[in-house]
Amino acid sequence: MAQSKSKYRFDEKRGVVRAKFYELVEMGERPPELQLCTFEQLEFKLTERGSKRRTASEKFTHLSKLYLNRLRELQKEKKEKPKKTNAQTIKFSTLIELYKKDILPELSFSSQSAIANQLKYWNNTGGRRVLADINAPWIAQKRAELKKVKRTPATVNRYLAALSVVLSACVKEWHLIPFNPAQNVRKLKEPRGRTRYLTEKELKALLKAVSPRADLKLAVMLALTTGARRMEIWSLKRNDIDLQNGFATFSKTKTGVARTVPIRGESLELLRDYLARSESTLLFPGEKNPAVPFDFRRSFKAALVKAKIDDFSWHDLRHSAASYLIRSGVDLRIAGEILGHKNISMTMKYSHLAPDHLTEAVENMTKKFL
Repeated sequence: MAQSKSKYRFDEKRGVVRAKFYELVEMGERPPELQLCTFEQLEFKLTERGSKRRTASEKFTHLSKLYLNRLRELQKEKKEKPKKTNAQTIKFSTLIELYKKDILPELSFSSQSAIANQLKYWNNTGGRRVLADINAPWIAQKRAELKKVKRTPATVNRYLAALSVVLSACVKEWHLIPFNPAQNVRKLKEPRGRTRYLTEKELKALLKAVSPRADLKLAVMLALTTGARRMEIWSLKRNDIDLQNGFATFSKTKTGVARTVPIRGESLELLRDYLARSESTLLFPGEKNPAVPFDFRRSFKAALVKAKIDDFSWHDLRHSAASYLIRSGVDLRIAGEILGHKNISMTMKYSHLAPDHLTEAVENMTKKFL
């Protein structure tokens, strides 16, 4: 097939016509090359009597129309999106909004909420700056300011991480800067995270306190038996539950990887009874908006007060589940799979709860060599 114009490229291998859009770039820049149509679409047109072969002039006219339509679309997109070649002119607030629109929705519900809240700070403090001015010295200065307002090292690091994900998108997605300046700013040292979990006495008291509310008791039992995170449970849908085989699939997770966890015992019975009385899509629909998960924080706090349990949060139910798994003799790697840990090091912080395997190893070594 002969080439009709230099801006068109006829890809014989794939059987498609591509075009280079020189109008969209500055002098010396490489124009974007996009597919316009297949050879077959160019060769034939559809009529009331079926397909008809185009003449040479008709082919050129058809290509011109396709080119102009695509060019208008690209010019419109270029106006709506920030220019992706000049970090000296793009406001950081524009990039934050672009990240929130295009990338943030791909994360888990809980991550979206946390990062969106942290990005408000960066928008307020650096939104008017151009991207080139979001550099390591400025980030280090903001780290110091965050630390001064009585934020913990862990919280400051979360704010730095939220900034870093936007800057990472500037490198990998939009190709605006060659590297992420946040990577050159040291994170603050965090104290080892606590592993607060329910004692047997506290467990009985809590289950008694949540019993009057079927939805709260089910949510708490699921947290204790699956070790799932707060929003993984609160955002469960009816379709995520396999009652027949006793499984729950957590599709929106912190790590971005869906996992399926078995549900057994009283939790499964509670789930069967609960679903028999409910018809909503979400397992725990909100009262005002059924499309949004119910927020158990207030009712859970009231149950803790009733049970006389101090210094305990919903996330500590996950710690409790982890401790119950380990103390029951479950292998650390299997426990990590159930909990959805990225690597074994995250599960190892519970290893002190199961010292038996260490004792057995030392005993075997002593018998053999000493």
